[in-house]
Amino acid sequence: MRASPAPEPRRLALVFDFDLTLSPEIMIEPVLRRWGVPPERFWGDCARLQAGPDPYDLEHSYLALLADMGRADASRRLGRERLRALGSDVRLYPGLTDGPEGPGLFTALQARLGPGRLEAFIVSGGIQPLIEGCLESRGLADRFKAVFACRMDEEDPGDGLGPRLSFPKETVGFTAKTQKLFAISKGSYLPSRPDVNAKLKPGDLRVPFSRMLYLGDGYSDVAAFALLRQFGGTSFAVHAPGDAASEARARAYAVEQGRAHEWFEADYRPGSRLRQAILNWSLQASGTAEQGELLS
Repeated sequence: MRASPAPEPRRLALVFDFDLTLSPEIMIEPVLRRWGVPPERFWGDCARLQAGPDPYDLEHSYLALLADMGRADASRRLGRERLRALGSDVRLYPGLTDGPEGPGLFTALQARLGPGRLEAFIVSGGIQPLIEGCLESRGLADRFKAVFACRMDEEDPGDGLGPRLSFPKETVGFTAKTQKLFAISKGSYLPSRPDVNAKLKPGDLRVPFSRMLYLGDGYSDVAAFALLRQFGGTSFAVHAPGDAASEARARAYAVEQGRAHEWFEADYRPGSRLRQAILNWSLQASGTAEQGELLS
């Protein structure tokens, strides 16, 4: 009699927003500073597009401005490869990578859970190649199963200066983030997997929401917070260290509004409250926590 195959381990999904969640700044701002463009002026122009009689949404407003700037001035031309290279300018919060202070977050999670138990994702309204370039420059690209973010098509004007951004191929706003969480749960982003709208039995889900943790910082994350709370997942609101307004917003999401489960300072270093909370969640969600093993 042939033995039954061993059951797959309980797979977990750790999902991050990017701007102000993994990075202390909005990812396009280092590019703007490189060009000598004050970020506040750029975002003011975006706000005017969003406030017009036929307004843009947030993601389309900033992508349209970047494309227009590249058409008007070749020194500000951005293509996918240029964006990937500029990703090295984007900063990350401390504690994500291995360093003098100790192992990075993902190294610590793998040491606790073993390989293949946890998959990390990014779901962001930022620009995909810029995020990917940042991760590659920090040696973190292989720590993430997938990056879901805005993607732009390119055009080559034939002037020998290379391609430039032309038109959005995909934008990821606050409602699209929930669609990406369903895609992660069902595995529909993988080749030959079910459509994101397919109705699956709980046992057929690649990662049930109950084994998913989402971390975000702001308004565009509220729908994702609420979705996970509704379906048994976990969500943490994070805030910039030392920023009272950011902390008050994160606390409101977790306490007054009941969207997120808890709020934390965005500090991923060993010994931080946020790292301890992520490690505790991973042990509980995987069913591997031993008596007294959770961190306080």
